[in-house]
Amino acid sequence: MLCLRRISTQRTTVCSKTFIKQPSKIICGGFLRSVSNQSFALAHENYEANAGQNEGSPILVIHGMLGWKKNWHTFCKSYSEHTGKQMIAVDCRNHGESMRSDYMTYPLMAGDIAETLKQLRIPKTILIGHSMGGKVAMETALSMPGIVGKLILVDITPIPASTKTGTVSMVPMVLPAMINLDLTQVKSRKDADELLKDSIPLDDLRAWVLTNLFKDKKGQFSWHVNVSSVQENKETLFDGIMLNDRQPYAGETLFIGGGESDVLRNVDMNEMRKMFPNAQLEMIPGAGHFVHADKPKEFLETVKNFLR
Repeated sequence: MLCLRRISTQRTTVCSKTFIKQPSKIICGGFLRSVSNQSFALAHENYEANAGQNEGSPILVIHGMLGWKKNWHTFCKSYSEHTGKQMIAVDCRNHGESMRSDYMTYPLMAGDIAETLKQLRIPKTILIGHSMGGKVAMETALSMPGIVGKLILVDITPIPASTKTGTVSMVPMVLPAMINLDLTQVKSRKDADELLKDSIPLDDLRAWVLTNLFKDKKGQFSWHVNVSSVQENKETLFDGIMLNDRQPYAGETLFIGGGESDVLRNVDMNEMRKMFPNAQLEMIPGAGHFVHADKPKEFLETVKNFLR
């Protein structure tokens, strides 16, 4: 595989303007790949604010594991149209169109959010994070509270996730299936669906996985996610977010859970408030782990009510 190395540069100041330089990277297989253990700005979709209605901080949305920014297009577009607010949906590292990396820790990924905000010249944002993206949002708020105005955490808690039972137990099934799928044999999305039926028997889960499948310029199918790196880092990604010697995040915080999901069903909010003292919980009946997709109208109204 042809790899072209780009020259690494440091942060420099020219004419009193600071430019944030990306870490050393290479181009492999059509994707930029970081070759250093550093944070970097993420690929993103910007939903511009309506003129005269952009009061307060913009909203930045962080998807979950094996997701990407397009999964949040409907919500971001709808919320922006309803409220006039600027919305930004990012691709986490190793997902979507963002750089690939061997490194996936929550401090690094929180740094990615900070670098993205710097690139966009946004001093403070409201963070919405789903699942893994919720943990990225938590880490960002705890380590850099000055850049987070409010926090919305969708079907996730800071405690370590068990892969043996419940919602997260699906992931060990999904990752090997994606890695073992011979994409050279895939000529259509239907082909991929058929080839994955034995390893991922749940129709809804398989459909979600296939949102990551795309056809490149040569007509070959590939994944929008660096599955191998996610697999190698999964224990870190399933780990919890710890307060350690940091101060709790004092900003307003909303946990939104799906009524059909087990993630927040029996959560102890007194424990959550040790890290997020101004936290509240809203459960949306009939929604599973993908609350925003299962109950889009109810999710939209819940977010609107919290951010009023």
